[in-house]
Amino acid sequence: MSKVIMKIKSLLQKVTLPIKRQSRKLLRYFYTQNYEHSHDFAMLCVKRPVYVDLIINNVNSLHYLNPTHTITIHCDDICAPHLEKALNKFDYPKQISIQNIFGDGSQTWQHYKVEHILKASEEDKVHLDADGIWHDDPILDREKITFLVSPQTIGEKKLIKDVILNVFGNEEWLDFRYHTAAFVSMPSHFVTPGLKDLCRAFLEPLMYETFDFLETQEERDEARRLAEQTAINLGVLITHSEENVTDLKDHDGPKNKHLLQSLYYGTAKRIIE
Repeated sequence: MSKVIMKIKSLLQKVTLPIKRQSRKLLRYFYTQNYEHSHDFAMLCVKRPVYVDLIINNVNSLHYLNPTHTITIHCDDICAPHLEKALNKFDYPKQISIQNIFGDGSQTWQHYKVEHILKASEEDKVHLDADGIWHDDPILDREKITFLVSPQTIGEKKLIKDVILNVFGNEEWLDFRYHTAAFVSMPSHFVTPGLKDLCRAFLEPLMYETFDFLETQEERDEARRLAEQTAINLGVLITHSEENVTDLKDHDGPKNKHLLQSLYYGTAKRIIE
């Protein structure tokens, strides 16, 4: 497919999707539709107002499929005013709650993401990254911890394997599956004091580690960027049996439109802290 045709298709999508959403919304005033399930989601928006637009597109794509879901957005002083001004851009603003729980935003986004996931999970909310588009309404097994995807074990991911061995020195953890934390459904009964302590304890050395054992600066930056994900993985998998952990998708990638399409904004922009 030529680049010109792809650009035309992309432009048409940008024009037609809002029309389709508003048409669906209008029809719901005249026809009652029952939804078999509804979830409480929580999203993180700190440090960079650019995430506001990503969240709006994400939430509107989800509400197009099921408008009964509620969304809580945990933010800081930087993003809070942008979210408040953009509230009318959400198709269902009454389903949105904005909570500034991180104040001046002086700590790293990795720190805030760990705290956000723990708080959301304690409140029986489902964590959802900003940079994604929904293609189907998720039905979740709330008797298990659900991550986005887990294509490899830690031992199969060379970068994470090197981090685990050099920072923590524990070969037993190499058999753990390494889960992507762009989506985390962790019911509150799994959020023990021990799990919270472990997630925080694992994050600390990863944020201050120089990663000199890695060969390139790109690898060192990637290890730091993944610090919160590594900390959450270790905290969960040390505390709970793997039979209690599952994934939303079997595989993922930028063009994978099964259920939730990840846009990989942070990866593409190399957002380290």
